[in-house]
Formats: sequence, structure tokens, C-alpha cells
Amino acid sequence: MEKFSKSLKLSEWNAIERKTGIGMSEVGQAGSPEAEFTAALVWIGQKRLGKTYSFDDACDLTLDEAGALLTETLDALNYTDDTEDADPKASKQ
Repeated sequence: MEKFSKSLKLSEWNAIERKTGIGMSEVGQAGSPEAEFTAALVWIGQKRLGKTYSFDDACDLTLDEAGALLTETLDALNYTDDTEDADPKASKQ
């Protein structure tokens, strides 16, 4: 997810800020509205995949549905987390 967040263009951050009222410096801080930010990431991700998807569509998702769409987006855009080795023994051989 970090790779995806770091890849956001300023125009995308601007859209997120306008839709949610959350600034870049507020993301992840205690008390910031995580549900709205998650919806915004789903919305931006779906747009990057070329899908017609609105912020309101993203807000209507369950947490599980949002998670599945974020995973789909990260996989499709090759933004999966490469820091974990699936088989820790494989790197030692």
C-alpha cells in the first residue's frame, strides 16, 4: 500500500483532499477519518485501472469489498509489498 500511496500524483492528492478534507500531512494521524481516505484510495485506484467509478461508489462499499478492490488495484498496478519473502528459508539457501 505504501508504494501506491507514494505513487499518487499531486492532482490525485488534490482530489482526495477536496473529497475528504484530509490533507497529506494528516494521513495516518490519530483522529483522521480513515474510512473516507480508504474510499478515496479505492476511487483513485479504480480510475487508474480505467474503470468508471465515483467516490460515492467507493463510500458505499463494505470494508471487505474495499479491501478486495484495493488488493485488485495493487496487484494490477504491480504495487504489492515486496518486502516480505513468501518462504523465509528460500533466501537463506
